Amino acid sequence: MKIAICEDKHEIAAILKEYSARYGEEKGVEVEVQAFSKGSAFLAKQHKFDAVFMDVELQDENGIEVALKLRETNKETPLVFIASSKQFVLKGYEVDAVDFLTTPINYPEFATMLDRVQVRLVRMDVPSIAVMTKDGAKRISVDQIEYMEGSLHHVIYHLVDGDLRIRGTLGDEAKKVTQDRFFRLGGYLINLGHVHKVWEDDVYVGRACLPIKHDQKSQLLASLLAFMNRG
Repeated sequence: MKIAICEDKHEIAAILKEYSARYGEEKGVEVEVQAFSKGSAFLAKQHKFDAVFMDVELQDENGIEVALKLRETNKETPLVFIASSKQFVLKGYEVDAVDFLTTPINYPEFATMLDRVQVRLVRMDVPSIAVMTKDGAKRISVDQIEYMEGSLHHVIYHLVDGDLRIRGTLGDEAKKVTQDRFFRLGGYLINLGHVHKVWEDDVYVGRACLPIKHDQKSQLLASLLAFMNRG
């Protein structure tokens, strides 16, 4: 985990470095820390980091404004604000801050916060695809797709939280996902991660029960087994 500390108070920066090293030793995580006293210096290297600690009240700059500049080009890197009080919480929501740490900082609070950052980083690793809807481009996490259904000039994405219909072909949408996770079943493309039963000539995926052609059943079972055993 590569951490950036944007903090002009040397004693606080030193504490954050010490706590980061301690967290890495306790969790068995390799942690690299780089400190910046100015927001401009940090912004020049922002894409090198997995997480950012940002002082809200930098001596010559406003930490919120630095965070807003960060979010112009970097929407995902977990951001944690450092402040003497939580009066800036609402501003933090504007830049999707993971959390606030108030000074003086204690280690248990720091460790709990960094656990949340770790969870955010894991979620960022989940693959996603972009689809074009009538309202514009939309990004969908692959884990949210139960299966796709091909229709005349349209594809229906059956998602965990509802359905999404777009113009296109099932073949084109299939190119966006990996074959080790998805299986083509006639007019359907099913997510093997959402298959919970194969029984006789049907496969139960998500909320649906879909028919299996006899000549595809053995191939489906082999693909499902490989998916379950991977990693």
